[in-house]
Amino acid sequence: MNSSPAPTRHRATLLAMFALTILPFGLAALYYEYIRGDTSIATSNNGRFIQPAALLRDLQLQPLGGDQLAPRKWRLLMYRPAQCANACALAERNLRAMPVLFGRDGGRVQIALITNDASTSVAPPAITVLRADGRVQNIRDGLLLVDPLDNVVLWYSYAQVDKPLLEDMRHLLKVSEFG
Repeated sequence: MNSSPAPTRHRATLLAMFALTILPFGLAALYYEYIRGDTSIATSNNGRFIQPAALLRDLQLQPLGGDQLAPRKWRLLMYRPAQCANACALAERNLRAMPVLFGRDGGRVQIALITNDASTSVAPPAITVLRADGRVQNIRDGLLLVDPLDNVVLWYSYAQVDKPLLEDMRHLLKVSEFG
């Protein structure tokens, strides 16, 4: 007499092992997709990501004066209305101090003001002034962070052009080899 188990028993054991291996992955995928609900990813940055993604060329920037945007640098572009209110003026003053606060990485960052009027007198010396013929979708007055590859990455309100921007820029300059 044959003492070995029936082939159906082997097949059932193999299927049970397969199910126990695959089942956790399937349940995790179902949980992530349908049950969890919130699929946003937590970030540590203070600025708001630009959605949909935008490129620097979308702004259609024209230099007012002789200065151009430097290639392959991090750029902080602040929208400056013709009538700059208190929040705008304070943000501009804080922005001018940023390169010094970045320390040795200050040379990796360029600061520019974007204005819609043709007056170049709105900018202090050593700050590039540009006119934007285009806009990034859903962006109001504030500051744009542009990476060295010309991607518009983050938006900051005037109130965030202080410690929140400084924290983000220090982190970016520390971890980035670009710019």
